[in-house]
Amino acid sequence: MNCQLMMTASPRSLRGTDTVRTAIAALMQEKVSALPVVDAQDRYLGVISVRGLIGLALPRIARSNSTMQDLAFLHESLPDIRRRLGENADQPLAKLLDAEAPTAELDSSLIEAMLHFYRGHSLVPVIDAETRKVLGVISRTDALRTLAEGL
Repeated sequence: MNCQLMMTASPRSLRGTDTVRTAIAALMQEKVSALPVVDAQDRYLGVISVRGLIGLALPRIARSNSTMQDLAFLHESLPDIRRRLGENADQPLAKLLDAEAPTAELDSSLIEAMLHFYRGHSLVPVIDAETRKVLGVISRTDALRTLAEGL
């Protein structure tokens, strides 16, 4: 069994020149947690995710120290957090995307894709190895739906 059986073909993607503001609107409209990002020739660049965008709203100290559990000393209001995100709203996605996000090919095994979800990734773009074009995506929901069929 391979990834093609689980993927959503021809998914929505964003361009590296699109902004954080555009990404937020697209993720909310599509009701997904991540989208692939492509260049002007539709070649895969990486993934932009809700997780990454929320990270833009966090104070630097919260992002830089993953072992810090108690952030009670930070007294920030919702307007403060929104302001921080707003300061990044016009940043191009090419500067912020996760270029190291895992990908798969059409003939990659399902176990490989599921392992990425188990490790915390929310989306696995399915890429053509030669052209680097996005052929589809597999979300955690796609994987669970496929696994649950016939239960």
